[in-house]
Amino acid sequence: SSDVCSSDLNNKSLLLRAEMKIPGKEWLLFRVEEGVKANNLSVHAYFQPRGWHGYLYSYLLRPFHYVFFNSLARKIVKRA
Repeated sequence: SSDVCSSDLNNKSLLLRAEMKIPGKEWLLFRVEEGVKANNLSVHAYFQPRGWHGYLYSYLLRPFHYVFFNSLARKIVKRA
């Protein structure tokens, strides 16, 4: 699950804090950027590790998160 930390209609952004049992804190920033022909959706994940477990988690799962969040953004755009 996640909690909305902030939303900014002027900047077209939404910041969510992930509520998962992981060794640290994680936020997801969704932002819509206006383009010439179409708008673009970007998803940025931020992670604040807690202890060495958090750093290990971060480095081991980073490649999987990259694939997952790119796929997530594409699915959101497809449904919009």
